[in-house]
Amino acid sequence: MANQPIKMIQQRWNSFWQDRTVREQRLLLVVAWLIFIGSVFFGVIDPAISGRQYWQHMLPVLRTEHAEMQQLANQLNHLQTEQRPNTPALDRTTIERSLTSAGLTPRSLQLSDRQLQVAWATISFSALIQWLQTMQREHAWSVLEAHISASDSIDRVDAKLTMQLRR
Repeated sequence: MANQPIKMIQQRWNSFWQDRTVREQRLLLVVAWLIFIGSVFFGVIDPAISGRQYWQHMLPVLRTEHAEMQQLANQLNHLQTEQRPNTPALDRTTIERSLTSAGLTPRSLQLSDRQLQVAWATISFSALIQWLQTMQREHAWSVLEAHISASDSIDRVDAKLTMQLRR
């Protein structure tokens, strides 16, 4: 039963083809070949040719960008391996002096090998932030832990910081 529609289509096609003259049959074959060749060209060959032209144009640009990125990566690696200029070691008196010059009087200050713990009661928040930026920029200290509580007054806080030397 499944072959019956196929046989009907074959009969119609044979009937259609036999009703054509030899000249019409040749013309239909030529048109079919032209359609086939055109669809192969525009579906396969033309995209390949235009893609090749695109990549021939883009490849030198991409190679240049790749070389620039490699150069920047090498510069970054070189900068990371360079030694930073040594900043003087901070002792307790130096830290106390920097705190005093910033207007911050600590309630407690503990300095170990590479850690600093400082606590304040009612200090200026903006002065604290400014001092932290100075310590980070000039002495390579970074904040590990911070507990800051707002006070009733504007720009006044209670703070406790734990800092670590980044080297």
